[in-house]
Amino acid sequence: MRGALLRPKAVVALVLGGLVVSVAPTLLARADDGGGNDKQISVVVIAASPSPTPSSSASPSASTTTDTGAPSPGTRPSTGHPRPSGPTSRGDVPGNDEVSIGGVLYVGGLTWLYRFSPNPFDGALDLTFTVRNEHQKALDGKATFWLTNVFGGAVGIPANLDVLGIQPHEARAITATIRGVSQWTFVTARATFTTPAEIGGVALSAVTRQVPVFVLPWAILLTAALVAAWLVYRIVRRRQAGRAPSAISGDLGAQS
Repeated sequence: MRGALLRPKAVVALVLGGLVVSVAPTLLARADDGGGNDKQISVVVIAASPSPTPSSSASPSASTTTDTGAPSPGTRPSTGHPRPSGPTSRGDVPGNDEVSIGGVLYVGGLTWLYRFSPNPFDGALDLTFTVRNEHQKALDGKATFWLTNVFGGAVGIPANLDVLGIQPHEARAITATIRGVSQWTFVTARATFTTPAEIGGVALSAVTRQVPVFVLPWAILLTAALVAAWLVYRIVRRRQAGRAPSAISGDLGAQS
């Protein structure tokens, strides 16, 4: 009877543990929002205009820039940007997978780079897309990055950045890092680039790029494996305890 009651308790504990491990990254990230550690952002010029001007960069805390490739053939830089050390996985969309905004701005596909962490409440996604200006004047815009889980809820802290002074014929790679994704398994990464409502009489609108991401929930799987091993151990012990009295009675009957 006692063994039968242990299994429902173990199942409940597994479910509750999985929920805690899944929700904790976002809760911890939101609690740390004031420090700005979850919103590392950078902007890098990957194809300069004939007379390039210094690019506007975001938070000085940015530590990683991911080069997604050139927006059009022939503009890929000769050297790549450094990748973060440690176990990673990535998902790429071709750098020239662009969407036009009024024929003056071109937004490339969203790419991701996952950085594993032994902390079950951590794990980070580096999200990158490119913006290319083919207008005769410099343009400004705003980039927003965010993640959602399978239920549509927010994962981590959304990142926002003003991208200023994109020069004519200049392309930039915009990267943001969002933390706390380790145990969410399936997330959708999105990035929106917002421009002025009108440029030179041409009406413009924001463009959103998105990409699905799979992250191995190693802490949840490890917890499930430990609970399963414990259940098997309890079942084996219970069966062994049930066979022991019958074996003893059989020996006594043989002696009599």
